[in-house]
Amino acid sequence: MEATTTAAAPTVDKDPKRVKRSIK
Repeated sequence: MEATTTAAAPTVDKDPKRVKRSIK
């Protein structure tokens, strides 16, 4: 899960809603 958060970090700026769903 930690690896996903790191890869999603830069995506947060592009799709903050999508990242929130991935973290959940």
